[in-house]
Amino acid sequence: MNGRSSKMKDIKTEYVQTFRDLLQTPSYIYFMNEVYDRLESLKGAFRYKLDISYSIKANPNRSVVRFLGEYIQYYDVSSLGEFNVAMDAGIEPERITFVGPGKTNADLKAALLRGCGYIVAEDEEEIGIINKIGQENKIVQKTLIRVNPLKYVKGFGIYMSSGTAQFGIPEECLEDVIKMAGKMPWIKLSGFHVFTGTQCLSEESLVNNMKNILNIFTEFSGFMDQPSELNIIGAGFGVPYFDRDEKINLKYVGVNIEPYLEDYLNVENFKKAKIALESGRYIIGEAGIYISKVIKVKQARKCTVAILEGGMNHNMAATGNLGTLIKRNYKITTTSNDEKLEDYYIYGPLCTNIDIVAREIKLPTLDAGDIIIIKNSGAYGFSASPLGFITHRIPREYMVLDYNEPPIDITSENNLAYIGH
Repeated sequence: MNGRSSKMKDIKTEYVQTFRDLLQTPSYIYFMNEVYDRLESLKGAFRYKLDISYSIKANPNRSVVRFLGEYIQYYDVSSLGEFNVAMDAGIEPERITFVGPGKTNADLKAALLRGCGYIVAEDEEEIGIINKIGQENKIVQKTLIRVNPLKYVKGFGIYMSSGTAQFGIPEECLEDVIKMAGKMPWIKLSGFHVFTGTQCLSEESLVNNMKNILNIFTEFSGFMDQPSELNIIGAGFGVPYFDRDEKINLKYVGVNIEPYLEDYLNVENFKKAKIALESGRYIIGEAGIYISKVIKVKQARKCTVAILEGGMNHNMAATGNLGTLIKRNYKITTTSNDEKLEDYYIYGPLCTNIDIVAREIKLPTLDAGDIIIIKNSGAYGFSASPLGFITHRIPREYMVLDYNEPPIDITSENNLAYIGH
């Protein structure tokens, strides 16, 4: 079978059953107690030597962004819209790092004038534009250089660095670019940003990737005119979306990278520098679920079909249409208490044959009105899906602070108002 489900209820499914009358469907639910626990585990694995930078693109709901403010140090934004999300959530601009290969002159000027902590330059031209805007406004802008490494480590689900990637400055060109930036009076070159890949579940690959990035920081800081202030490691830590996936052993990663991290921290250029681990998916991915009612169950020619209120339009990643080459079922449960297990194909409501939520999945017998719960949906869910396709109802969003407390409706805090602004 391509997917399976257990009749045993997990704590999130029990929560949905307990507070069912307070939850509208379809919707996303984010369990922030789990986010807090994940952050503490992440910091503890590296003995609190690394700061944390949250990648807002993973989940840009303002309530989520605001909640994290007490527990992390930096926010990674990839558009002016995300910059505005962070600012409206009460985040101080000096905690924001602005990345992305398509920043316009207007984006850069707005960020600079609003006091953006660090702009992450993706190429030589962007460095020149930042310097020019700084000169025109008499502002020296702290700038990090994004590096596209020559070497990349196998084991990542998606790679962000290669010979054809649009991200960053090729490592082999870095020395010349550093020297060029050092001559620009309205640029304060403050360090580096490296994000080579994401969705990695191999501890060995994660350790080797971090070692490679630390080596880049160490080698190229020597060409800077002043010590580094901030260097950012793109974590790439993955989420176990599918049945055979296993969670990352954080302790293993922390123990095995510690000697290299100590060597890095003892380099003269880095003694006063901050080093941040950038993550989004790993911080909130497992803490979120997507829920949708079954509209109907029908018999197709070769299988039993269940149709939901939302599918690809609400949770594009779960349907395998967000960069997945081999489509597998996410982990799915249901509020159905039927003892009998049956095989289903589960579809969303769209008029397209790619709106398949699950194939050949065993679930308790489903009826109209039962709720399907898609796990690991806290990241790249609501904001990464084509919500406007075929103009169905947009899902609500809820925040949960404790399993025993009712959900808080945070739908009004979504990022839709920021699109195009």
